[in-house]
Amino acid sequence: MDPYATVQTIERTTFDLDEDLYVRVVGPYNVATPFSVTVTVTGGTCPSVHNIDGLVPTIDGPTPAAGSLLSLLLTDSGRLSGTDAEVAVALADLQTLAGRGDVNGVVLDLAALNGAGDPLYPRVALANAQADSNPTCPSAKNIVAKEIKQVIDAYRTSNSTGGETTLQYLVLAGGADVIPFFQVLDVSGLANEREYVAPVAPETPSDAGLRSGLVQGQDAYGSQTNLTVAGRTLALAELAVGRLVNDAADISTAIGAYIATNGVVAPDSSLVTGYDFVGDAAAAIASRWKPVPSRPLKPSSSRRAKAPPARTRGQPTNSAPHFSLATMTSWCSPATSAPGTSSPPTTGRICRPARSSSRSRT
Repeated sequence: MDPYATVQTIERTTFDLDEDLYVRVVGPYNVATPFSVTVTVTGGTCPSVHNIDGLVPTIDGPTPAAGSLLSLLLTDSGRLSGTDAEVAVALADLQTLAGRGDVNGVVLDLAALNGAGDPLYPRVALANAQADSNPTCPSAKNIVAKEIKQVIDAYRTSNSTGGETTLQYLVLAGGADVIPFFQVLDVSGLANEREYVAPVAPETPSDAGLRSGLVQGQDAYGSQTNLTVAGRTLALAELAVGRLVNDAADISTAIGAYIATNGVVAPDSSLVTGYDFVGDAAAAIASRWKPVPSRPLKPSSSRRAKAPPARTRGQPTNSAPHFSLATMTSWCSPATSAPGTSSPPTTGRICRPARSSSRSRT
């Protein structure tokens, strides 16, 4: 910015803020020259979107019982795609999965009702209703995600010993329309998210996020630590967060495959993708996936691979969603993990995708 310019303008979107926005002004070099500051607020696409009233309880029912759970399995049966029978089977399968000793979890259906017939999670219900009425407002989905996180945090508190939670895994069952991703601003100067034209329907939350230059992630569901750098806040990954998609039948299929193999699958091949400036990282990771055969794959005519290749059973994929070398790291472990989650790196043969802020175009 030219400090000697007669008129200077700064534009800042504010849908990612829950707090006040302050404007700081440094005086002109010539103190004899007066100046004025004008702040103009435009409505945008979210004029009627607001945070949920603080008087509304997170859980309108009994406080989660104290325990030592390892896993939380979350879904919303009212938003899950599938027939009534398929949804019922998926919920039963989730219960079966939660009851396994290696999972030791509880299923939280965000569409559940309390004894009075009211929503058990009223803040989530209100946030979802608001987001459904404002599909072109990206922050509306973030409000839903924040309210779901409050439910998770309540269980995290009740399952703690000595100040440390016993929870290790979060399994989100359903796509972004069931359990939304957190959306944060893409501040990269190269290939910003808003430049990507995805095959998504217009006037939808996915389209609104892309047009606003947002990237999606779900690490915040399992995080209690935020890192703020240069005015941008990111959640530090703590609990392993995985997702079962897409519809009810797919969720049942994934759970069935996990149970059939007792949670351990020995792949006989692997695939690592890389492009442009992460091509060398892809080659390095491919070399580490021994003794499982692996080869780097580089798209020849694209400067940015927006969608990872299709994945088939026995072929774990590893791709860079967007400017994140952390997502290029996959763990190989002989230990059993909850579906869709990761284990610490070891020298074992069982390879699982790393937990990362995965992308969705749903």
